Amino acid sequence: MQEQRAKEVERVFVAVDVQNLWYSCREEFGDGARVRYRQLIDLIRSGNRELLLHAYLITANTKIIRGKTKFVGRQNSRFIESLQELGFVVRDRSVIREKNANNPFGTDWDMGIAIEAIKRIEEFDTYILVSGDGDFNILLEELRKQGKRVEVVTFKSTKSVLLHRPAHKITHLTADQVFYATRRAYGTNQTDSG
Repeated sequence: MQEQRAKEVERVFVAVDVQNLWYSCREEFGDGARVRYRQLIDLIRSGNRELLLHAYLITANTKIIRGKTKFVGRQNSRFIESLQELGFVVRDRSVIREKNANNPFGTDWDMGIAIEAIKRIEEFDTYILVSGDGDFNILLEELRKQGKRVEVVTFKSTKSVLLHRPAHKITHLTADQVFYATRRAYGTNQTDSG
C-alpha cells in the first residue's frame, strides 16, 4: 500500500532562473517590484507534488577567500539564505570579467539549467521552468519528447512565444506573487522570501 502511494506522488523539478524573474518582474510591475518566493512555491504546489526546488543566480559581490566563494554584500547573502530557508537548492556563480573587457560575461545560467535538467531527468515526472526566456524552448521540447510534463511559470508581458509549443501549461505570475520594496536593500524590514 505504501509503495502504491509513493508512485502517486508527482516528482516536480522546479528551475528558477532568478535573473530572468527579477528583470521580468520589474518590467511588468515597475522598479520596486520583487517576487515573493513563498507565494511562488504555493502557486506551483498542488495535488500530491513533491517539489525539488532549484534557484540559479549570478552574484556580483563575491570574493574567493581560501578557495571558497564568500559573499561580501549583505544583500546577496540574505537573499540566498531566504531561498535556502524556503527549501531551494541554490546554484550561484559570480559574474566573470576580463581585465580589458567592457562587458562582463557568464551573466546567465541557461546552459547550466539545461545540463542539470538532462543529467537529472530520471529524478522527476514534471519539469517547471520559472522563466520567460525563449532560449529554453529546445530544452523543454527535449524533455517533452522524453515523456516529461513541462510547465512554464513567468510574467505575461515578458514571456517568449517560443515557450508556448513545448509547454503543457503556462502560468502567468500576477500581483499576488509580487511585493513592492520600500528600499533597495534586502533584509531588515522587508522579507525577501515573502
